[in-house]
Amino acid sequence: MMVKSMMESKETIQISRMNTSFGILQILADTHFVYGVRWVNLHDELEDGIMPGDPAPANQMREELERYFSGDLMEFTTPLLLVGSPFQVSVWEMLRKIPFGETRSYAEMAHAIGNPLAFRAVALANRANRFAIVIPCHRVIYSSGKAGGYRGGIEKKEWLLQHERRKK
Repeated sequence: MMVKSMMESKETIQISRMNTSFGILQILADTHFVYGVRWVNLHDELEDGIMPGDPAPANQMREELERYFSGDLMEFTTPLLLVGSPFQVSVWEMLRKIPFGETRSYAEMAHAIGNPLAFRAVALANRANRFAIVIPCHRVIYSSGKAGGYRGGIEKKEWLLQHERRKK
């Protein structure tokens, strides 16, 4: 997967929507990169500077998400643009390394970055992740084994984890 970070684009960001069995996903992209994949409500409004559209990376992402939901895709390759602090980007890169169908705890993630006390910072970086499913923050759980904290809702997180375990 091609990933760029901290890069500014002068292109217009476009938004397209994808219906899933658990709700609507918005894909934000320009002609080169996907900027975000997020769960939305029907009442969400477009942000300033974003207009409806289907640039090529959004179409590629939609196809990959469809393959993911059908169980035929375990790793995304659409180019992403990551915008965040160096710490956030490092956490997101670690998330991408969690194998399909597996989980890690926030504490395990903090140990992996070399700071065992940073589990709350890891959780905050997960919360700031703009790429639902694609950068799999849903694979991070509490040390107790419970699935907690997910912007799309705990039901979606649990479904995603079970989906991946079935397809592994």
